[in-house]
Amino acid sequence: MSARARQLAPVILYAVLSVLVVPVYPHFVSSNEFSRWVLAVAIVDFHTVEATPVVNSTHTRMEDLATVDGRLYSNKAPGGALVGLPAYLVARAIVGPPTQHNMRATLNAMRLLASTVPAILLAFWLGNVARRFGCSEDRANFATVAMLFGTPLFAYGLLFFAHALSAFTLFGTFALLFDRKLSAAGSQLSGSPESRQPRAVSNMLGMNRLTRSVRQCYRFDPFSGKVCSSFVLNVSRRLAVHTGRS
Repeated sequence: MSARARQLAPVILYAVLSVLVVPVYPHFVSSNEFSRWVLAVAIVDFHTVEATPVVNSTHTRMEDLATVDGRLYSNKAPGGALVGLPAYLVARAIVGPPTQHNMRATLNAMRLLASTVPAILLAFWLGNVARRFGCSEDRANFATVAMLFGTPLFAYGLLFFAHALSAFTLFGTFALLFDRKLSAAGSQLSGSPESRQPRAVSNMLGMNRLTRSVRQCYRFDPFSGKVCSSFVLNVSRRLAVHTGRS
């Protein structure tokens, strides 16, 4: 198998799995996911951010909603819903206006765009960063496989949560900071669906400290694949577990 094929194999496997597995069940409404779906439906179908008309029209009992003056709103940061909005529009054009019978299809479409795609992009980005740090091809591929199939990101990429999107944006911020692309790093961080929360700032401070340490290691031994691979793998695991927690 060629080097390129070894790079693509785990990502393709994960992508195929994400299409085959549709963990959305009409008899079990996932509050975390449907709270984001409600916002997209409200924006497209009712031209508002209020969730009350969506809940009333679909006759679906949902939690994770905030009540303000008797009106319902999604209590999730809007990043995931906004990223998944194009997918909702495409799915809606196929299955029609939202009902109890087709909400599974539209939510799954949003999940693919807002969770699975960021997880896959993160896998490619992680491998590239690992190679730039001096990792061997085998170690970089191992880091990609370990992140996709050995961390909670495996599940979060299959669910319409904010975890995968947050991991992608925050890891991307780290990578851009390492390249001293400060403006791009700021834009990347602002795209995080959880960037409004203090933990994003603490994560950035932690990544800044780790970046300085790795720069020192890199200057000392630019071919130290072991140190760099361990660093990248642990950062990706930390981001997948501790960021974007809803």
